[in-house]
Amino acid sequence: MNTKHAEERLKAVKIAPRLDAKGSITISLNGQVTKTEDVHILDQPGHSIVGLIGEGIVIVQFSSLTAPGTYEIKEHGIWIYMSFYGFQGEAATGALTLDTIETKSKYRGHFDVKTSDHQKVDGIFDVQRV
Repeated sequence: MNTKHAEERLKAVKIAPRLDAKGSITISLNGQVTKTEDVHILDQPGHSIVGLIGEGIVIVQFSSLTAPGTYEIKEHGIWIYMSFYGFQGEAATGALTLDTIETKSKYRGHFDVKTSDHQKVDGIFDVQRV
């Protein structure tokens, strides 16, 4: 994804209405594990969750998916963006597995991806609306 398009998507996510949620997003990057429980479900676009990490953010957006399963990032237009503790990147290849998908209510799953600069990132999320 080009930088300009990613910046536009990031702006849209930052101003999107958020639904209160509980749960967590855990990211493993270069052997470092980061977990946040400051999570939200976005009202628009559909099937988007956000985790806030200090001044940073993790976004998992899978608008086209409607059922549990394993999906390739590129093939299904899945956007995973991370910016925290000096790291910034987005998933370029890999897969997202959805164990639970209940529109704007509950999302549970994990992802195993590589960024455009080939850094391996694993994530686990379990987020539900309160």
